[in-house]
Amino acid sequence: MNTEELHVTVVMPTPHFLPHMLTAEMSSYYERQLSQRYGVRFGRGFAPTSLWPTTSSGSFRSLDGPALQLSATLPRSFPPPPKQFETCRGIVASSVDSDEPVTVNIPARFVVNCTPPTPSSSAFPTLDVDASGCIAVDDSCRTSDPSGSVFAIGKVATSNGTTNYKAQASAVAASLTTEAGQTSAGAVPHRSSTVLDLGFNFYGSSDGDTVTIGLTEALKDEKAAGPSTWAAFYVKDGTIVGVFLESATDDMRAKAENLVRERPQVLSNKKLAKVSIDEILSDPHLLTPPPLPMGEFHAETDADQIEACFATFEQEAGCGTIKVELVGDLMRALGADWDEEEIADASRAMDDRKTGFITFQVFSDWWTN
Repeated sequence: MNTEELHVTVVMPTPHFLPHMLTAEMSSYYERQLSQRYGVRFGRGFAPTSLWPTTSSGSFRSLDGPALQLSATLPRSFPPPPKQFETCRGIVASSVDSDEPVTVNIPARFVVNCTPPTPSSSAFPTLDVDASGCIAVDDSCRTSDPSGSVFAIGKVATSNGTTNYKAQASAVAASLTTEAGQTSAGAVPHRSSTVLDLGFNFYGSSDGDTVTIGLTEALKDEKAAGPSTWAAFYVKDGTIVGVFLESATDDMRAKAENLVRERPQVLSNKKLAKVSIDEILSDPHLLTPPPLPMGEFHAETDADQIEACFATFEQEAGCGTIKVELVGDLMRALGADWDEEEIADASRAMDDRKTGFITFQVFSDWWTN
């Protein structure tokens, strides 16, 4: 791409790139890179509706403003296009999240349409479909066929946000299941994409919480001459189920695939965020909690983390107290696995004067001792 001669505008109905896989923060890295280094502009919240005919001229609203947040302009004059515009002179797009849709006309020398195609499921009349016409599938991409051995993947299958990335792998794994019921250990889903010198690799599922490592630093380094290496780990129910790598080496990619295959447990997402990419890739079980006797649980003991968690339950920010009825939720957030009777006993111990409130100091002393 010769960015000195080609000016690119990305028009998308979503708030950011690939919302089913990337968080807003992850997406902002690519948007900033493309904008600052290559001049790409972004029009969010607009969906293309048609090509702009060459026969159309007059006064129209368009998109303009800061590169990362284009917005609709006031109507402006567009005379007939030059003769070299034979097919169209751009696109017409409409806002998607406003009570009264705003239509904009965006001039372009050529248009690349990345709108997903309408699914065609008519060839499979015996399978259940959803309201959009896609073949209905479960979390493993298994269809309604009574045999249980018919799967659907891709745009023709139902998408629940992560299906396109997690369920395709599940379908592959299920299809590789042997007669003995053993699933192939090598079935790890993988997606990759390269744009200019940016390139990501994604392994596994985008389910659960997202923990990034190195992304904050990459976003701060706005003067970087090239892409930065960073990672995101997807953690569901205390298990790493997916890994996203930007600008990774072959060795890092191999380790990430192995990590997803092993699906290691992590004691704390916050602890995961503090290790380096190399540490967790080289030792997938670095943060796996050791087994405990029955009735015991792994609890957060870091003073800063305890205080930060307590603050999320405070009546008012910085007041240093929480209501007694929130103690159970607080303890569970810190790793406790107690029943309601045990939580009630703990609450009475911390609020022996029956004020209805518990201070951070009282809770901290009780929790750590």
